[in-house]
Amino acid sequence: MPLTEKQVKALKPREKVSVFSDGNGLILEVHPTGRKTWIARLWIQGKEKRKTLGQFPDMPLRTARVQNILLREKPEEAREKEKLFGEVAEEWLSVRVANTVKDNHLRTIELRISKYIEPALFSTPINDVTAPQVLTLLRLVESSGFVETAHRVRNIISQIFRFGVACGYCSGDPAALLSAALKPSKSKPFPAVTTEPELKKLVSDILSYQQPMMRYALLFSLLTAARPGEVRAAEWKEIDLEKKTWTIPAEKMKMGLEHTVPLSSQIVEVLEGLHLLTGNTKFLFPGARTNSRPMSDAGVRAALRYMGYRKEDFTPHGFRATFSTFANESGIFSPDVIEAALAHQDTNAIRRVYNRAAYWEERVKLAQWWGDYVFSLTGK
Repeated sequence: MPLTEKQVKALKPREKVSVFSDGNGLILEVHPTGRKTWIARLWIQGKEKRKTLGQFPDMPLRTARVQNILLREKPEEAREKEKLFGEVAEEWLSVRVANTVKDNHLRTIELRISKYIEPALFSTPINDVTAPQVLTLLRLVESSGFVETAHRVRNIISQIFRFGVACGYCSGDPAALLSAALKPSKSKPFPAVTTEPELKKLVSDILSYQQPMMRYALLFSLLTAARPGEVRAAEWKEIDLEKKTWTIPAEKMKMGLEHTVPLSSQIVEVLEGLHLLTGNTKFLFPGARTNSRPMSDAGVRAALRYMGYRKEDFTPHGFRATFSTFANESGIFSPDVIEAALAHQDTNAIRRVYNRAAYWEERVKLAQWWGDYVFSLTGK
């Protein structure tokens, strides 16, 4: 018996997914979370296939019936050849993502896909996914209190569509403009030291820290402005003191691209002192219990807390924000050079290669300026 709009509104979630038929292959799934999804059941070459049409109430009963009828008017051969959104998403993961991002970032992407995107979009042909349909799932994420996550999920969906366009699977990206329909993302910046008196105190506190290896680790973090994980995982084989470079391999970088850090005379001095302590080990900063693993993030945080810096005041990632603040405020270096020093990669491959070459000499000057400025605050 066909459903009515009143009945659909009144349906309540249960412990398991409930299914209600409207006839002609159109069903409504009511999930334990309260999500109500219209699905068209199709039979292609004797096999059942399902296509998600949209979510109620964004797609009312009348619209769902119309979409169900239009879908069935397509030739069976055309429906068979359509790429499902899930198929394109899996191809995008294997071709574009799996070999270009670090494992922990890949796991985060896969988790967001399986948790938020797969239930709503995977069974729908990619050409049939609409902006309202995508917005519905984003609003569900947003209403759970995860505003920042909603924006990141939108970005993943948009990348899948752009990949689909490039491969000829779809004609456009309906997620492209949906950011404006979401609540503004309020990602908090990392706490950092941003004034000269604060920086002077930070440098003094670091130089006074009694444990030598941790003192060198904090100085190295401040002077290189590298990410905390990159500092902790740094290996001696990556350091070339003659060329004054630290080359971080692609697999250790957030964006999966090799990054070379110019070493100022101050960093070289730090490394020469550190080499007396850990030069016979794999890592610059080996762990306290074993040399086969790098020091932990908890150790660096504990050192900052010991010096009196609360997590609201300063974090290991704050060294990068401190460097960026003072470098930009100096007015000496262009923002592009500073961004290149921070390994904020340009998404355009050609520009990225050009910038890496064009900015190297400026980055060398920037590294030395930063080392000179930091140590000028100590009177040395």
